[in-house]
Amino acid sequence: MASPTSPPEPITVLLADHQRAFRHTLARTLERCGWVAMVAQARTFQETLESVRQTPPDVVLLAAQLPGGDPFHLARNLRESHPQTRIVIVGDRFRDCHVQRALAADAAGYLVKGGKPDAMLEAIRTVAAGQYFFSPEIWNRIVIDDRGPRLLPRPQARLAALTPREREVLRLLGSGLSKQEIASQLSIRVQSVDRHLNQITAKLGVHDRVELARLALRAIRTNRTHRANGANGNGSAGE
Repeated sequence: MASPTSPPEPITVLLADHQRAFRHTLARTLERCGWVAMVAQARTFQETLESVRQTPPDVVLLAAQLPGGDPFHLARNLRESHPQTRIVIVGDRFRDCHVQRALAADAAGYLVKGGKPDAMLEAIRTVAAGQYFFSPEIWNRIVIDDRGPRLLPRPQARLAALTPREREVLRLLGSGLSKQEIASQLSIRVQSVDRHLNQITAKLGVHDRVELARLALRAIRTNRTHRANGANGNGSAGE
């Protein structure tokens, strides 16, 4: 999260969005903030490109839909030609394909319109400091590793990637059982439980116990569906 203190120098921002009302409202919010300097507003793909070329800003708030061209291609081009400029994509709603394209374009964040104005300010400050910022519903599915941020599949899809035995281990974990208790109930060794948990965390891209517990509870709710579909056909034998 960004520091609550203001940056020592104003952060220059370019706002690119075809919706006049949104630009007007956001511009007023930014103008009231003493540490943000709005250098330009743009309505189209070409206006955005020309504005950045004339006065490269620290941060571009770029609409996910922009007349005259593909904003994701524009984001990639801007990052290549002006690597010091950070891009935050701003969309009307959370779409997996848009977030994935934003990440592929090396954007530093993705915000969904309609959030609190302070979130936009926090996003500007955070990405200008070299970090990433996403709306809360997107953060829940973002993992950042050596390759940068990536969007995890929706929980249902992630759980479907597990083997029947791994789902059973996850379900028992969500029921509050210890590793020793899971091993006893499944008649396997504790080392096998550890191995399954390692495979689960690797497949789910989760390395946080809170998130793993959340998915374990989801596994409990979906376990009956998996059984009804014959998903546990291979889970009764082996470790």
